[in-house]
Order: sequence, then structure tokens, then C-alpha cells
Amino acid sequence: ENKIDEKIISIDQIEDRLFDVLVKDKALENEIIKARENLGNNTLASFNSVFQREYAKIMREVADKQGNLPDDMKSIDKVKELGIRIENRYREYLNNSLKNNIEDDKKI
Repeated sequence: ENKIDEKIISIDQIEDRLFDVLVKDKALENEIIKARENLGNNTLASFNSVFQREYAKIMREVADKQGNLPDDMKSIDKVKELGIRIENRYREYLNNSLKNNIEDDKKI
């Protein structure tokens, strides 16, 4: 697991790291794909709970390391905005990933 080695002064600094953690979470991906198959829609089942869990981990790590959190990491609105940005990136990642899998299947 990659540790934070820079001083975090803004919530924006953790966006890529959080996104990478979610992309590597294959259980989340499988759950979303299964939910989409069952519900036939663009759902991101379980995304928010996994996002909250991983955000809390990073928040604790930053607080432990720095002794404090940047103000925007304590703002519910800023955390929601971050969640929406990452959710949109994740949706795009998943759609591209699924599209590539379908194209790979056609080649076989």
C-alpha cells in the first residue's frame, strides 16, 4: 500500500490516490458489474460505502502523520464533491473497461 509522503494541504491532493485504490478494488468492480447485469442500468452499487471507507483510511493517515487535517478535508461539501468527481472517473473507467472486454470477446 502506498503511503502518503507529501504534506497534504488540500483534499485535491488525495483524489488520484483514492481513485487508484478504488480501481484496484476488484470486489467492488465485480459487485457493480453483477448489479448492472441484474438491474440492467448504470448503477454504481456499493461505490459510496467503499469510497467512504477508503476516504476515512486516508483521512486517518493524514491526521496521524501531520497532526491535523486540511480544512477542506473536514468539509462535508468538499468530500461530497470529491466523491462525485471520483465516481464520474470510476464510471468512465468501468465503461471503458467493459467496452474493451466486449471488443476482446468479439475477437475470439
